[in-house]
Amino acid sequence: MATFTVTAKSGIRPYRKNRIEHFAEAAAQSFKVGHLLILQTTAGKGNEVKIGASGAGAVGIVGVAAEDATGVETSPPSDTSQQRPVYIADEEGEFNGAVQDAMALSVDFVGKQYGLILDAANGNVFRVNTADTTNKVVEVVKLIDQPGDINGRVAFKFLSAARAPFTS
Repeated sequence: MATFTVTAKSGIRPYRKNRIEHFAEAAAQSFKVGHLLILQTTAGKGNEVKIGASGAGAVGIVGVAAEDATGVETSPPSDTSQQRPVYIADEEGEFNGAVQDAMALSVDFVGKQYGLILDAANGNVFRVNTADTTNKVVEVVKLIDQPGDINGRVAFKFLSAARAPFTS
């Protein structure tokens, strides 16, 4: 069994079957790579991305930030050079993230639905909260690290109830 240290670089990452879309950034954003993003529709600007909810019971998730926010609102240009890339939370995309609270990985996690939590104490990253079976946001599809590993990673999909439909 290994014990992994969770840092600011331990946030949610793409695992497999992920696609990227580009969105304008909403005003005054501070999201980081791996943060949940939701849509904000602004009159005359269309869809913009902004930092998501804390994770527990989060809805309207469009995806996961592939780059840090610039902090400057952008209008949707004809090309993607001024837009932020987002790994889309669709029915195919799988992501990976660490489990919360020094939890040991268990094969029992696979196929179960859990909430996410923003772990401010360990780098401000989103983690799979296996203690939260009330605010379901993700379903674990695979253990990435070994059973028994502490703070290990799992592969998961976002539940359809937590995802937002969008047009980029």
